[in-house]
Amino acid sequence: MDTPGHTMCHICLRSHTDEPALFSGDTLFNAGAGNCHNGGDPNELYATFEKQLAALPENTRIYPGHDYIENNLKFTLAREPDNAAARERLPGVTGHDPARSAVTTLAEEKQFNTFFRLSSPSLIAELRESFPDLPEQPDAKTVFLKLRELRNRW
Repeated sequence: MDTPGHTMCHICLRSHTDEPALFSGDTLFNAGAGNCHNGGDPNELYATFEKQLAALPENTRIYPGHDYIENNLKFTLAREPDNAAARERLPGVTGHDPARSAVTTLAEEKQFNTFFRLSSPSLIAELRESFPDLPEQPDAKTVFLKLRELRNRW
C-alpha cells in the first residue's frame, strides 16, 4: 500500500489472508502515528489514516516497525484521560520487552489509539487546553493535525 505521510514514499505491506495483517513500518504504531520529520507531511498522513488504514478489516493484525506502545498509550491518556481501553492496556505493556511486543488488531487500535479517535469529546476538550482557538466542532483533520503537533513535542 502506498501510505504517504511519515515520508512521501512510504509503503505498508498488507496480507490478504484469512487473518489479515498490516506491516505498517513507520506509518501506524500501536497506539500511535508516525512522525513527519523526514520529509513527510501531516496532511498526507491524515489522508492515509482516514482513507486507507481506517478502512481495513477490523481483524487486521498490526505489526509496526517499532514498539512505542507504552509511550503512545501515555500520550493517549494525556490527551484523552477517560480512555478506558488505553488505561486498561497500559499496565500490560509498562516495562515490557520490545522483542516480545503485543500484536493488536485494528479494532483494538480504534479503541485506544487517539489518532483514530478524532471525534472523542474528551480529546477535543483536552486539545482546547493547548489550542484555545480550536473550533467548537473541529473537523477530524484539524484534530489529527493538532494531535500530531503535540506528539512532536511529547
